[in-house]
Amino acid sequence: MTALDLQLNALRYPHPVDVSNTESARKLVIWLENLKIREYKIEDRKPLADVQSPAWDAAFKKYLADLECPLPPGPDLRPALEWLVAFAVNLEYEDNGGRARAAVVLSYTILC
Repeated sequence: MTALDLQLNALRYPHPVDVSNTESARKLVIWLENLKIREYKIEDRKPLADVQSPAWDAAFKKYLADLECPLPPGPDLRPALEWLVAFAVNLEYEDNGGRARAAVVLSYTILC
């Protein structure tokens, strides 16, 4: 199990993720925005929600900029996705304190 898998498990992501699969990665992004990050108003999430759109990459680039992500999106989405998941874990910890902390500690313990 990778660190990304453990973080997604702590966030209770309900699907297996293959970050090399474009559709799987895009579905992860909109799930994170809808349920964990909530940076945008619901109506402003549509460009990210349309995972088949040719404009999705531009929407994702804007999204990362709006979140002040230090990693530019590139052909390999993994670095940006790892940052985004870590960002969501941080927000979950802020929102839920002890429960999220326990999940992260457990994930770290399993990883080490």
